[in-house]
Amino acid sequence: MLNHLSDIAPKAAVAAAVLWAGANYLVIGPEVAARVVRADHMPACEARHNEWALQAAQDKA
Repeated sequence: MLNHLSDIAPKAAVAAAVLWAGANYLVIGPEVAARVVRADHMPACEARHNEWALQAAQDKA
């Protein structure tokens, strides 16, 4: 497949595109996902956990 791409585009451009895609998949994507989770989902999750802990303490008492 890379041979077909190198026939159309310069080899340096194909290598740069593969490197860019690999960096996004391995490094940038997980970092962005972690930031989205911390910003959007963690406050709701922590609030729900605190509610459950309080309910469990009330049930035990």
